[in-house]
Amino acid sequence: MTRTPWLTLAVVTAAWTTVPTRAQAQPPKVVATVPTDGAQVDPSMQEIRVTFDQDMDPSSYSWTGGGPTFPRVRGKPRWDGARECVLPVHLEPGHDYRVGINGPNHRNFKSKTGAPAAPYLIRFRTLSSGTRGKRDGGGAGTRKEQNPAATARIAARLLGHARDVHIWLEAEGERIATHSAAITANYDGATRRRLLSEAKERGPCLSTGRFGAGLGYLEVRSFDKHACVGFDKSLHEAFDDLKGMDRLVIDVRSNRGGDERLARSVAAHFISRPVVYAKHVVRDATAPLGFSGPHSRALEPASPGSSYSGKVVVLMGPANMSSAEAFLLMMRAAGAKLVGARSRGASGNPQPVDLGNGVVVYLPSWKAMRADGSPLEGEGILPDVEVNASHFKRRDPVVAAAMKILGQ
Repeated sequence: MTRTPWLTLAVVTAAWTTVPTRAQAQPPKVVATVPTDGAQVDPSMQEIRVTFDQDMDPSSYSWTGGGPTFPRVRGKPRWDGARECVLPVHLEPGHDYRVGINGPNHRNFKSKTGAPAAPYLIRFRTLSSGTRGKRDGGGAGTRKEQNPAATARIAARLLGHARDVHIWLEAEGERIATHSAAITANYDGATRRRLLSEAKERGPCLSTGRFGAGLGYLEVRSFDKHACVGFDKSLHEAFDDLKGMDRLVIDVRSNRGGDERLARSVAAHFISRPVVYAKHVVRDATAPLGFSGPHSRALEPASPGSSYSGKVVVLMGPANMSSAEAFLLMMRAAGAKLVGARSRGASGNPQPVDLGNGVVVYLPSWKAMRADGSPLEGEGILPDVEVNASHFKRRDPVVAAAMKILGQ
């Protein structure tokens, strides 16, 4: 078997990387990996994933390591969204592996502002071929004992055929995804930053700026309640930044959803009366068709005096799913124009099911619909103004379309 030596990988990585070198107060940190450090994994696993706590430069990465402990790479690494990088690999059974994220001499995993990520090491071992479904010679008809995490990974392979990002498992403190789809992003952080003035980071999930006199910018990167620490405080600071702006661009193109309550806390500032923005049906085994409903979801206005009355355009794209799509429906109900590309069309409100063997599987509990009752699942949301944008140099076509609508 041929493996990429450490030095060769570093040279290839450097050749793929072109990043700015501006300093940033807080360097990016790894918040999740697949597999986790110290895990035992099925050798059929084909991807290693790393997720950071902030948006990263999509032209930048340094997967480090070498020799027999570094997996054979099957292709070029890719970014799934603004924070998750994927390394396609081929693994051998019964083997110890070590994969580094940055290192002392290779620091090409960088934030969108050019700050190198803190080094991180993933150590894992693949299960031997004898533990993958072979009979235990000590007892007829029995299988070798699997630890909960190994059992969950096998189950994840089976559930992966559903191709649903809202199905995952948890075992021994590890979250194990069953499906991940590559997304062609319709945004570019570096291009967007060049267009902005007075840019400010407001916590891990929000940032603000302006495109010109009276035209504000608010980016909402996630509604994940675990990642978006201090979201309420950050949102308050963001709206302080936007005071005096009579036109606003809200950018959620990198947002993959999270907690719909966080989405409501943003959208509530753009309505003056309650509005129904979506419906859903809930899985119910006792109902004639297996679902009860439909049930309406309504958005309540924020506290008096905190609403925004200016003209609003929301930038959207194929990364939007789940609660991010609910946010798009909220903003459409609030009268905002949606600009960009069709959203993913994937929701589910996953709920835990304890299997009783140390494994918990999260399964979708509803089907999402628009306010008129039409299906959202598998269809997504079409923007009011569709913009084809996959290549960015000196301009952002989606932002340009929004500024035209807003008269800039």
